[in-house]
Amino acid sequence: DGAVGAGAILLTASAGGVGFRWNDGKDLWAEGGRTVITANEDAAAAIKLHADVGSAQTIVLLNDEGTTEDAVTITSTAGGVDINANAAKDVTVNGGQFVVAAAHDVADAIKLHADAGTTQTIKLVNDAGTAASAINLLASAGGISLASAATTAVDAVTITALQTTKNALKVSGAALTTGDAISVDANVLTTGNALFIDHDDAHTDAQTVVGMHYDFDKAGTTANSTVQSFTGLDVDLNDAATNHAGSTVVMTGLDIDVDSASDQGANTNV
Repeated sequence: DGAVGAGAILLTASAGGVGFRWNDGKDLWAEGGRTVITANEDAAAAIKLHADVGSAQTIVLLNDEGTTEDAVTITSTAGGVDINANAAKDVTVNGGQFVVAAAHDVADAIKLHADAGTTQTIKLVNDAGTAASAINLLASAGGISLASAATTAVDAVTITALQTTKNALKVSGAALTTGDAISVDANVLTTGNALFIDHDDAHTDAQTVVGMHYDFDKAGTTANSTVQSFTGLDVDLNDAATNHAGSTVVMTGLDIDVDSASDQGANTNV
């Protein structure tokens, strides 16, 4: 059981070490009930398995009979666990499910960090799941934040969808009352836009295309003596500054341009 003096055969070196040396082409074989190795020196590398002869060497920790969830357990009860691999090699974990649970109540409790160079990327891939939630980001009690420090050379957040008949981006806020389903805050725009939609069409066959569709349905029966007010589009442009006497300010609530370059056929612009 690992206790001092336990065992029918004892090898003891009271003042020195114990060494085993055998032919490089042969094995050191030990078999029994349990194997317990206890290091009594308070030093780094107190227990060490070291393969240092050639590039084909491997170290294998194998349990091919245990079926419990903890058939192989690595535990550090007072310190951390460090896994280091060569910068050009991979750390691969394969299994049924991969569950990482952080037990420390701190910021960055779980962190994936790539910090070696400008070409690095972090990719989360599910190439077999077909459900709408094939990749699911869930914050049961808090929010989800996407922050980008990208420069003007690249877009901050890009969503690329290959769908042809389903929504590329869907926002569901069924419980919203006083909040906004989508809120855009842009305070220093010059030639940019708070919202820009680039919709191009190259069809040559018969089509009925709608660029933007706002669908509001009122289903509730308005009670007696109750006043309800609904507005489909509300545009507020407010100039709260005290402008210079010689200045010119032009504020346009809605500017719509409809133009057809072709002067052939029946063109109707409304």
